[in-house]
Amino acid sequence: MTDNPAKASAGSRRLRQRSISRNLSLALLSILILVEGILLIFVYQRESAVMLHQIEVRADDYITNLGQVLAIPIWNFDEEQFEKIGSGFATYELVDGITIYDDTGRVIFHSARRTASKDSLQRSAVVIYNGQAIGRAELSVSLASYRRGLIWLQKTLVMVLAGSFAVILIVTGISLRVLMRKPLGILDQRMDRIAHGDFEDTPGSIDYRELAGITRRFGQMAARPRSRPAKKRRRTSTASSRRKFPIESGPKPHCAAAKSVTGISSRRTSPARTYPSPTVA
Repeated sequence: MTDNPAKASAGSRRLRQRSISRNLSLALLSILILVEGILLIFVYQRESAVMLHQIEVRADDYITNLGQVLAIPIWNFDEEQFEKIGSGFATYELVDGITIYDDTGRVIFHSARRTASKDSLQRSAVVIYNGQAIGRAELSVSLASYRRGLIWLQKTLVMVLAGSFAVILIVTGISLRVLMRKPLGILDQRMDRIAHGDFEDTPGSIDYRELAGITRRFGQMAARPRSRPAKKRRRTSTASSRRKFPIESGPKPHCAAAKSVTGISSRRTSPARTYPSPTVA
């Protein structure tokens, strides 16, 4: 029981500690959410509009063809023929219901699917024969396939986004740890050597502009203690050389004065010169 609080506190400390790779991964994820989210929303809106347009085009084709093929059967009032035509159109996957009217508005054929969707497209066309309106046809086109397509598209986009998140987390986490391990390991070695008083040059170079300032300062820190013994040795050698070979200075004042006085006394005590006396002729 006593180990659990310690383990919990250690785990909480690890969670509170910051990680460069984790922060960069989160930053990349944020950028990915912003950029890819906008792109996926654009793709979703575009694809949904394309799918809806395709269904609308097919519904327009259905009602146009139905109005054309019903012209002669309605004009001749051939019940067997327009019922066959109506039943054939009712078997289409997108058609939920079909209704055919004569020129008086009476329903002459109606078919509806039991599993009709709640939302559908309504299309109608006037049946014309020799320029005269002889009836009307109505189609109810299902949007169930469109809804299924939207659900599939949503799941696909969510899977793409989730896969992108997973790839970014895994790849950036591993690559950042691998790429940062070597330069940070070299910095750690240099710090350890400086901390233990070893100020010699540490092997290994860091060819990264981001860490150039840090490595330069470490070099300066290691160079200062290395320069102190050299300066001390130079000072010691200079002092010892001065003791062995004292520098000759100029003549002292009292010695010069003594020399000048001696010169004067020697000149005074020197014997007088004798000159020959002139001879008298």
